[in-house]
Order: sequence, then C-alpha cells, then structure tokens
Amino acid sequence: MKIRAFHRKRHAWLPAAFIAAVVSSCNDHMSEYYARPDWIKGNCYEVLEMDGNYTIFLKGIDKAGFHDMVDGKSIVTVMAPNDSAFSLYLAEQGLNSIEEMDSSELDKLIGFHLMYYAYSADKLINFRPEEGDDVTDEEKKINAGMYYKHRTKSKDPNTIEYDNKRQMDVTVFHQERFLPVFSVMYFDTKMIDAAENYNYFFPDVAWNPNNAGFNVAGAAVTQANLITSNGYIHCLDHVLKPLNTIYTELKNDSNFSQFLSLYKKKETFAYNAELSLEYGNGERLYEHLFSQPLPNIASEWPTNDYSKLTELSSVGYSIFAPTNAALNTFFDNYWAKGGYAKLDDVSRESVEKLLYNCVYQGVLKSGGNSYDGNLAFPEEIRRGDIINSYGAVINVPLDAVPQKYRILCENGLLYGCEELAVPTMFAAVTGPAYQYKDFSHYLIMLTSIGDIQNTLWSDETQLLSLMPDNAQIEAMGITYDSRNNYLVRGGKALANDFKISTTYAHLVDLSASTCGDTELDSTSPGKQQVFRAFSPDYIFYWYVMDGKLTNSFRFNERIYPQLKSDQEVFVSFSELPSYKEDGSWSNGKSYTYEGSMFVGMPSETTYKSFQQMMQNNKVDSLLPYHGFVNLMTIAGMYDGAKFNFVQEGENHLMLIPVNSAVFDAIENSAIPGLSFDSAAYGAGSNIFDCCSVADDSSRYVLQMYLKDYFVPLATAGISNYPYLGWKEDTSKGMESLNVIEIYDESTSRVTYQSVKIVITDKGDKLTVRLLESDEEIEVSGDYHYLPFVFEDGCVHFINGMF
Repeated sequence: MKIRAFHRKRHAWLPAAFIAAVVSSCNDHMSEYYARPDWIKGNCYEVLEMDGNYTIFLKGIDKAGFHDMVDGKSIVTVMAPNDSAFSLYLAEQGLNSIEEMDSSELDKLIGFHLMYYAYSADKLINFRPEEGDDVTDEEKKINAGMYYKHRTKSKDPNTIEYDNKRQMDVTVFHQERFLPVFSVMYFDTKMIDAAENYNYFFPDVAWNPNNAGFNVAGAAVTQANLITSNGYIHCLDHVLKPLNTIYTELKNDSNFSQFLSLYKKKETFAYNAELSLEYGNGERLYEHLFSQPLPNIASEWPTNDYSKLTELSSVGYSIFAPTNAALNTFFDNYWAKGGYAKLDDVSRESVEKLLYNCVYQGVLKSGGNSYDGNLAFPEEIRRGDIINSYGAVINVPLDAVPQKYRILCENGLLYGCEELAVPTMFAAVTGPAYQYKDFSHYLIMLTSIGDIQNTLWSDETQLLSLMPDNAQIEAMGITYDSRNNYLVRGGKALANDFKISTTYAHLVDLSASTCGDTELDSTSPGKQQVFRAFSPDYIFYWYVMDGKLTNSFRFNERIYPQLKSDQEVFVSFSELPSYKEDGSWSNGKSYTYEGSMFVGMPSETTYKSFQQMMQNNKVDSLLPYHGFVNLMTIAGMYDGAKFNFVQEGENHLMLIPVNSAVFDAIENSAIPGLSFDSAAYGAGSNIFDCCSVADDSSRYVLQMYLKDYFVPLATAGISNYPYLGWKEDTSKGMESLNVIEIYDESTSRVTYQSVKIVITDKGDKLTVRLLESDEEIEVSGDYHYLPFVFEDGCVHFINGMF
C-alpha cells in the first residue's frame, strides 16, 4: 500500500470551561472539539423544515424518536436525503409511505443519517481525530482523508449466536454503526483514481458531482455545509441504506454459506464483563470474534473503546469471498484431483491458506502485532499492493465480481467472487502439498519453516521440489494426530528441527545450482546432475544419474559397511504436473519419488560423522577408507571415535586416499614418519602390523603429513563441495591443516605456512595436487566424482598419495 505513515500528535483543543459545559451531555470527548457557533440561528430540524423538500425524512425523524436530538437538543451532523430520494427508496422497498416501514428498521435507517458531533465539509474531507486542526498544512497531509468513518445513531439489536465451544447460545452485543465518508483526499492519499474506484462499488452514483469534496457511502452530496445552531447538514441524492457488517452480508446470502462455514471454524465468543455491566441489564453479553489473522468481520467496531477515534475512524477490512459455485469449481479442479472426497476433508493448512488469501486488514504495523486497517480498492489490487498475512500478493479476479457482490459494509469492503482468488502457494512448486491428500503429512512439515515460506512461492525464485508421500513419512515411524493436527514420533510431537530440515532437503533453489538445468532429467542415459539442497544449515545435494535420483545423505550408504550399490541408493522419480491446463507451476517443477523418505540432517542417518564411521569400521578391509583410517590410528590422531586435531563443529574437505594408494605408499616407504618392516610383511599378514613410528618426532612428522589431506572449509574459499560442473577456482590453493616451518638462511627468520591444495575440474574428472607440485592425483571415479557429505564435512576418495 502506498500510504503515508500514521502520524499522531495531541493538543489541548478547548478551554476547560467549555469542556465542563458539554461533557455532561456527551459520552465521549469529541464534543470538546466540535463547538457550536453561538451566532447561528435555526437548528437542523428547523432548517430542513423551512426548506420544504425534506418532509419524508423529517417524518421519519419524528417516528423514529430523533426529533428532540435534531431539533436542538444535541450536536449532530445530518445527512439529509430529499423527498425525491426518499420516494425512490420507498418504491424500491415496495412501500407507499414511510408509515409502512417496520419501526426497528426505520430506527436504523434514520439513525444512520445522524452522526455524532458537528462535522463541516472540511472536517469530513480530512478528519483529524487526534491533533484536530491545530497543526501545520504539511502535517495535515499525513494520512489525509484516511479517517473516513463516523459514528451514527444507527444500531442493530443484540443477536443470539450458537457458541460451538461452549455448546450453548450466547447474546452478541452490537455497537452503533459507523458511516463511511470517502473524500477526494482519501483517494489522493492512496494514490488511486477516486471516480474509478468509487464507481466500482456505486456505478449509478456520481462521484463528487458538486465539488463538495466527498461522497457519503452510496450517495452523492447535492449541497454541503448547511450551518445550523446545533451542527451541520449535508444534503444527499440517495437515502443511505444502513450498512451491515461483512459477516451479516455473508450470513444473509446463502451463496456464501460454504465460505462462511470455513470462516466460522476460526470463530470465538468472548464474554465482555464491561459491556454486560453497562448494557446487559443482567444478561451476559459476548463479542463475536475470530482468530488472527482473520479479521473480526462480525464486529461493528475494531475496538470497544469509544475514545480510540483514530482506530475507530480508520480501520476496515476487505474480504474476497468466493461464492459456493466458485468454491465448488475450485474444489473439483484442485482438491478432488488431489484425492479429497469433500471440502471438509481437505487439510487444515490448505483451508487456512485459502482463507488467509481471502482477507486483507491493511499493512502490518511496526512491531508486527496489528494492521493499519486500510481498505483494498480495485486499483490497488490490480497494481499488486494488496499483500495477505503471509506476505503474498492477493490476485483477485475483479472482473469475476458481479455488481451485486461489490458491497460496502460498515466495517469494510466485501468482494463476492465468482472465481476463487487462488493462493500463491497453491500454484507454486509447493502446490502438490496443498492439493494432494497423499502429501498432507509433508504439508505440516512444509508450513513449519516460518517466514522463509514466502520464498518458496515467489515468482522471483525458481525452485525444484520433491514431495514425500504419507506412506514414506509413516515408514519413518511418524504418524498423524488428527485431533491436534500435528505429527507424532515416539509418542511425542515431531521435533520442529526435523520438520524444517526435511522440508529443506526436498527443495532446490536453482539460483544456487551450477549445472544450469531447470528440471530433473529422467530420460538421458549417462547424464549426471547435481543440485544443491535448500538447507541453510548444511551443504548437501541431490544427485541424478541415469535418470535416477538420490541425495547426499542417501548416497553416503555407498561407503557404509554394507557397501550399497548405485541401484540401491538411487530411486525413480516422476514429475507432478500442476492443476492448470498447461501443467506448469508458477516457479519451477515438482516431483515425487520412490523408496524411503530422504532425510535432511546428518543426525537422522546411520553415520552422521565420517570420522566416527571410519574408526568404527577400520578393521573392514573392503571399505575404501580402511587404509587411511589405520594410518591415522598409528599416528595417534584419534581420541576415541573422534579426531583429536580438530575443534568440535569444524568442517573439512577430506581427501582420503583409496586403500591401494595407501598400501603402495607403505610398501614403497613413501609416507613421512612411518616405518615399514618389509621383511615381516608376507602373504596373509596385516600390513599395518608391520608399520610403526620410531619416536614422538616421527609420529609428529606423520601427523603433519596426514593433515595435508584435510582442508578446513572455513578458510577454503569455496561455496560448494567439489563435483563435475563445480565451477570453483582453487588455483591459488586451499590451506590444509599441515603447517610447515620455513627457514630463511639469509635473514635467519622462521615463518610458517600451510600446505595448500588445488582441486581442478577437468570436465570428465576431478584432480588434486599440492600447490607447489605439478603432479596431479585423480579423484576416484568409482563414485562418479560426487561428494560424500557428513556432519563433519565432505569426503572424496583419491587414487594416490601426495
């Protein structure tokens, strides 16, 4: 919304003597400001009577019991429809005269034309509820016209509503109506065209035809500022039909029964002791409220505190309610195709997002606890200003709102939509989770990630998403508690970090991908794709090989003791088309996959730490790290199952020589600090039984040499782990953990320098070398040059030793 920020400033408006004179006849403080000029003769009733063209209106004033008030006993502003307007109104109601009107309806009708206090045209054009007129012209421009609603004498009687939670009827109290007055400044402040936006709701009413500067609800002003002894009269060309709340409009039209039923699932009835004491006459009175972010569409006032005029005069709501037909059509095209049998079965998260996309409460105020209550007019909707509570643009199909459903209400605007305003996330790559019953468990995880959800359905972000189905999730020992609407594992609510990490594991931001592809390739034999997962906490990937898919944590099973094959860790996948005719989602592609669910955090794997996995399985000679872990053990580089030379939480790029490379280096005595008894080594003997370190100095040399194979990721200067298509430049070298001493004979100075490692992507293979050496060692191609990813870093196996 392009609205200037609220500006508040308080002033003492009138002398204390005047305040004392009027406070006894008024229930609030507004009369302190609106003084009656004592030189004016003739009250409102007398002025209208003398005119002679307001006889029906005056008769209504008399019958409704407002004669004394208008005849000088109170300060009022009268919105006066002439006889022609009133005759037309009565004919529309099928009445011959005002005497035929129901008395309670007449009270509401006439009362709606009588406003508390005296409002000149200037005050209606730019009402200042807090600072009054004692401000500069520049200050008056701040939120000019935005305080547009004014309290009237019109009120509905209390109503009976059924409280489902209490299982009983309750009496709901209703406040007096506020009358919307739209001024030229109101639309100027919003930076929208006044006539275009006003006439969207009132096409048969001229906008500001006599340059009064304002229209009153659905009426134009024929003459403004008739000054009387007890207020002002503004003459209208239409009778003001008492406006209902948005809730009442929806309740009164069966075409919105399904939407209202969904909305009422968030309702609550709050007992109000203060209202009960003041107005209840011994009866308990309740407020009809709704849980945020759904606005209180059943409330006439946004607050029960009549002194909060800033809020009372400015806050309104905009509701984009789909008709039953629109909702049914959307259900058939979306949720029915996703496996839902009826609307009541649709996941709670989906229904909530639909509801939240149908309401607008204005812009979220600083502090994030409330909204400013600005209304949403068509021009603002078209230009994308209207943002819902979860940060997405509400795209209302304005042309699918028939004229009869363009309704100004006492607490806002109602757009009755014959086409549903589709929530953004329903059409994005997150859509299958909202559409398909089989993904309802994952949807609970998806909606747990907080504000970052906005990124997932933004058109500015191109994504790939995977959808684990309910069966895959349940196979993890996770069940759904339908009563509380949460997932359960081990008898407890599923941990939030698990839900978040699982969601991240199933998303890819294509901007972080180096392969350049925008979809998973299921058809190209031999093609390899690497996509970085969305997770901000871990670096890990999706891998596609020969049309099959895995992720880094599943790929690690290739080097688990079971030594699973590619066929066991890669699974088939298939694209999930959208509900639209062209099958496309708004910001990428979505897929489902076979096999068990991909996990998103190392702690959910059999081996979260590579250093631990090596140590626990060091006797297994079939494992590709068997040789290197035994060298580390001989060098004394383990403390239990952990490295003793790194800090807790440090991640490293680990270059692990394969067993054959280690054995060759041992047999050729090519490992610094390590002694090898070749004479004792024979067929059937363990090569490591023949290895030793002569003393602590030798052990230190061996330790430092083995540190060549560990590159701290914190200082590596790379944003991804190495793979084919890596696109990282390490030609200047990455510092390993090995720090060597350099002695300068000319200066007798000693300096220390890390041994640096260079990794090069050759297009068809990866190689590594020391920065000071031209001798390259190939990364093992047995694992397709894909990195293994653990909690403690990344692992590649290399076919030689430095």
